[in-house]
Amino acid sequence: MDIKKTLFLLLFLFPFVSGKFTITKLNITIHILENGNAHVIEDYRFVLTSEYDHQMYLLASSNNTIANWQDATQLKDFRPHFNIEKVRIANITIRPQPLQQSQFLQEKWYGHVVMIYDLYPYFLNKTLVNETGIVKIKNIKPRTFQFVLNTDAFSFPRTAAGNIILDKYTTLSIILPDRAIVKDVNPYPQNEVKEGPFTHSLTWSATTLNQFTLVFEIEHPVSYEVLKFFEETQKSIYQYVLTDDGKMLIFILLFLFLAFYYLYNEKRKRRG
Repeated sequence: MDIKKTLFLLLFLFPFVSGKFTITKLNITIHILENGNAHVIEDYRFVLTSEYDHQMYLLASSNNTIANWQDATQLKDFRPHFNIEKVRIANITIRPQPLQQSQFLQEKWYGHVVMIYDLYPYFLNKTLVNETGIVKIKNIKPRTFQFVLNTDAFSFPRTAAGNIILDKYTTLSIILPDRAIVKDVNPYPQNEVKEGPFTHSLTWSATTLNQFTLVFEIEHPVSYEVLKFFEETQKSIYQYVLTDDGKMLIFILLFLFLAFYYLYNEKRKRRG
């Protein structure tokens, strides 16, 4: 049954109930990958205050889409918090958890829903579209890459000056790739987890991100440069083999090998 039709049915069955979903906590965790993509987990906590809410939560859990959850909760903030003009959102999975009933109020329930998805930049004819992706990557030295957070990719409420607003229930955490060294960050995170000189994660909560900036660098070991050289050499050879000259070269080499093999066998027969 369509969820909107079911909604009207529930309103008929519970005419005197004024239910309301309330978000009590939203934790958004962004795992930035070294290739510039990202894996995002949005963790929602709700309070439900009626039997109607209870039934709508169960209904949305069985018709598990963003649109159905928005219809059930009447919360438009249940969504990926990113701008689809700047990032491609893919592989969305919604995982509702079992409801927990309040120990004190029979009609009060606690809901928990996790939304998981991936972020990618856009490509046109295999070329990266400028200003897309969660980070902008630049090779600043032979083995060093600079990552700049693309704050235009976020879809949060903003101030008149364009600064991102994290509501009182919202926490934003960014987990960086291995060996990341933060070069510039603003505003300073309320929590930073470091492993020696490297930063593992940064967290902001219930605040306005004025002039939001995050720049970090990753320096690869010398072995990376050697491996990259062999990978590029292998790629160049493969691309050459696919050309007409490359095919002709393969044919000539194969002919010479067969000729050598034939002459070698003939020489052995004469000796024998």
